[in-house]
Amino acid sequence: MLRELDSADGKKMRLSGKLGLQGTPREFVLEERWRMKLRGVHLAEDAERARVRRNQENEEQREARLAQEAQRSRSRRQLENDESRRARLSEEAERARSRREMEDEEQRSTRLAEDAERARVRRDRENEEQRSKVGARGSEISISKTAGE
Repeated sequence: MLRELDSADGKKMRLSGKLGLQGTPREFVLEERWRMKLRGVHLAEDAERARVRRNQENEEQREARLAQEAQRSRSRRQLENDESRRARLSEEAERARSRREMEDEEQRSTRLAEDAERARVRRDRENEEQRSKVGARGSEISISKTAGE
């Protein structure tokens, strides 16, 4: 890198990054200023690179945080859906159990009513048989009383 600068006394000076200025101490001061300026440019470039790197890291962290939040949100929704499904299944199971109990109760009452009806019919038949037996005996008694008189 070779540059030419005007010195204070109007002479042209050649500036070389490695070799430095050849000439007076004034020129040395100018070279130092030039180096500091270059260093400032490098520092500014380094600062810009660092800023870009920080921005990129911040963006990556933000994306990671958003991904985590999205995952937590999905997990929370899945958990809520699972709980809702479990509650719905539990309610359906309870309704089915209740319905089965009602059907069992109806069947039992129907069986009891049928058993009671059969028992009544049997008792009526037995009573009728008893009455017919008693009636037959009673008529025999009546006939014998009339015949015996």
